[in-house]
Amino acid sequence: MFAVLRVGEEVFTAGGDGVLVRWDAREGRTLESLPLSGNSLRCLAYLPAHDALAVGASDSRVYVVDRASFAVRHVRPANDPSVFTVAAVPGRDHLLVSGGRDAHLRFHSLTDAPPPPPIAAHLATVNALAFSPDGRHLATASRDKTIKLWAADDFRLLKVGEVVRDRGHVNSVNTLLWLDNRTLVTAGDDRRLLTWSVG
Repeated sequence: MFAVLRVGEEVFTAGGDGVLVRWDAREGRTLESLPLSGNSLRCLAYLPAHDALAVGASDSRVYVVDRASFAVRHVRPANDPSVFTVAAVPGRDHLLVSGGRDAHLRFHSLTDAPPPPPIAAHLATVNALAFSPDGRHLATASRDKTIKLWAADDFRLLKVGEVVRDRGHVNSVNTLLWLDNRTLVTAGDDRRLLTWSVG
């Protein structure tokens, strides 16, 4: 299993069999399953404005699944060959951003509006991305051992956290978590948790 996401009284799981599963959070039982891909499902995000789930897969696609009907609403080509992380862009309900093995940030519109162009964000796989709680910043974590901070309004690069200058991670950075609007925690293959302060 690659991803677990709780939404209200339901839990959704995604894994190597390419199947999205809905669970009852209180009773711990399976409610229904939706085969999406012949490849692994790598990540999940909830889209509250649409009451839908974004699912990133190792078939280079992002699937948007209606939570109520459990039907696929959209399929978008994304990071080739695999999508590792996906999120809704705060304040722009129609827009998603994904990262993956191609080291790019790619944008996906759920309307007819054209998305922003892709960004060559890192030198290796983008393992994780997350917006700050106030929606002002986007943080990305990569196999290239760096984390990067971006402005969420126009996706300008603001800061790079790296090994030598910042005493950052010495191996792949695998995940990240915002504790508040100014505090970011990262974890990687060097078995360390690092705390970063965003000025």
